[in-house]
Amino acid sequence: MIEVIYIPTMTFLQAATLGALQGITEFLPISSSGHLVFAEALFGIQASAMDLLGFDVLLHAGSLVALLVYYARTWWQLFRKEHRRLFMILVGTVPGGVAGVFLSDAIGHTFHALLPTSIWLGVTGCILLRIDQWRGKPREGVNVGWRDTIIIGTAQAFALVPGLSRSGLTIAAGYICGLNKKDAVDFSFLLAAPIIAGASIEVARLWWTGTVSLPSPSIGIVGVVVSFLTSIMAIHSMRWWVTKKSLTPFGIYLLILSGIGIVITLS
Repeated sequence: MIEVIYIPTMTFLQAATLGALQGITEFLPISSSGHLVFAEALFGIQASAMDLLGFDVLLHAGSLVALLVYYARTWWQLFRKEHRRLFMILVGTVPGGVAGVFLSDAIGHTFHALLPTSIWLGVTGCILLRIDQWRGKPREGVNVGWRDTIIIGTAQAFALVPGLSRSGLTIAAGYICGLNKKDAVDFSFLLAAPIIAGASIEVARLWWTGTVSLPSPSIGIVGVVVSFLTSIMAIHSMRWWVTKKSLTPFGIYLLILSGIGIVITLS
């Protein structure tokens, strides 16, 4: 058996804070990976970029369980009756899965840093500020076609870069394709489940083989549990928000955060 290595400097409070950030920001369109990079830099956690990326993906496992629990009835319907919609979700996962296989090392070593993350947060902010002007004509019902699936799935692939919000880009892509707001959010969230599952399995494999380090099991569990609980709240809150409000406040917030990150790294 290969000896596994743990990140020695992470505390329970840090793991809980990072778990809460992951759960909240995964489903709000403000980039969970970008916020985790910010927090890890502020905490000064002594670990490689790849190890931190591995822990970030571990926290995503809590969000995955939240997706399975919150949408349990929907998943049951997909597996029982709505096979076409389920197939579209799987097809939409392909671009992100391919990008993850071929670009994970580059993303971990090059983009998992404060300056590039801050720049991409600004890009996400600009997209959210303009998305209402780019919306296609809304159509009734969840009628996601091949074109929609490829566009939304490709947006998810771009969001592997820290700072580019997965939910933000995929919801925006759904808007552009003409999905109504609630359906765009639901398809975005359902689309996250397979790719998070695949990334979690890959990180578990890398940890088992000693390629990446993770915190001790007890600290890791704290992070995942907090991520799960906050993810449930964030999913519910975001589904309510998009039917009542605009995404503009999130865009403004990201531009401010981007500016702060750039000033910190260049000062």
